[in-house]
Amino acid sequence: MLFSGDLGNGYIKCKSSMCAADSYRSVISVVSENLGNFKLDLSKTNHDLVIGFEGKTYAVGETVETHGLTPINISHRSRIKTDYYRVLFASALARTIWEDCDPKVVLSLPPASYWDKDLLKAALAGTYKVDIPSFRTMTYEITPDNMSVLPEGVGAVCMLILDENGHEKQTRIDLANLPVGIVDIGTYTTDFIQLSSLKIVRNGCDSLPHALHDVHSKLRTYAQKAGYDLDAWNVDKVLNQGWFMLSGEKHYFNDQIDNWFGELVPAIAGQIRTLWNGGDDVASILITGGGSLFTYDLLAMEFPHLHMVEEGVLPHLVNCEGAYRRMLLRERAR
Repeated sequence: MLFSGDLGNGYIKCKSSMCAADSYRSVISVVSENLGNFKLDLSKTNHDLVIGFEGKTYAVGETVETHGLTPINISHRSRIKTDYYRVLFASALARTIWEDCDPKVVLSLPPASYWDKDLLKAALAGTYKVDIPSFRTMTYEITPDNMSVLPEGVGAVCMLILDENGHEKQTRIDLANLPVGIVDIGTYTTDFIQLSSLKIVRNGCDSLPHALHDVHSKLRTYAQKAGYDLDAWNVDKVLNQGWFMLSGEKHYFNDQIDNWFGELVPAIAGQIRTLWNGGDDVASILITGGGSLFTYDLLAMEFPHLHMVEEGVLPHLVNCEGAYRRMLLRERAR
């Protein structure tokens, strides 16, 4: 059983040999017994995620809205040592693997946290007994030997050079021989990875603490001034839909979005220039992540060798999907 996970600050992305790539918000809450009994519906239209884990029952992701008490979200790199992070990991396993197993796991970490990979393995290793109410309890044995860690951004390259079965394919860019830069615009960080002949250039990697969260903050302030209180863990959903309810009507703010991202893009462009010699040290710049759709046009005006990772996968799922394809390649090589 193969499992790929990207436990992001904003969203969990996960995929296994049993399940296509899935995502949900990185928020958990202890379930309130006063909100009614939960009955699992395995239909495709039901996205409730409630798990029993280590003596407690948790609502995870969007399910917090209907089943939870106090939402919990931790974005600091120290979160890998917390129970919160283990609950997120347990939920991703239960979301994608529905049988007892000892899965081979690959996880993606931001470049700034990548050097904590041994700490991550130690923190997550162990036996996971995860109960899905009204379905069954699964047991997963997670060992350090069966875990690998990739810097976020590497998955984007794997998406370009490997097909869905992990076989090498032709690309428009000679990634095997040319230096490439990856810009991954996530929720709390924008991550930069430089590869040369598919090997990491450590001095060309960094994380910028400016990303979608900057725009989220501006949206929350805007909504508050309009008279609408917007929860921090719900803001990305509102940003993507482009409206919130106010006095019984949809209040649209599309005319503000370009201005908000217009303030974020110069910070990203500045880091590209700082890390990669004005952008000239890389033959191509690949942009991915949840913020890529909002920023691509503005960044492409400044960097003509900028390309969107468009391989039939949603931008925020690219790292998870690419890491999974890399696992398929490595398994076949054994």
